[in-house]
Amino acid sequence: MQENFSITAPVYCASRAVCMHFDISRTTLWRLAQLEGFPEPLKLGRAVRYRLDEVEAFLRDQEA
Repeated sequence: MQENFSITAPVYCASRAVCMHFDISRTTLWRLAQLEGFPEPLKLGRAVRYRLDEVEAFLRDQEA
């Protein structure tokens, strides 16, 4: 018996890519990041990456 597994890795995006994906400015992303509950970015040295699914969930919750 063979089972099908679907493994999806989280997508990490730079600030610029997050802004393009959600059609927001970098200033708006910075303001959102100041809000309580906004997902913490992953920091690798000077590089900052956001999990796209967490940002999307945060924005969806803000609309509700």
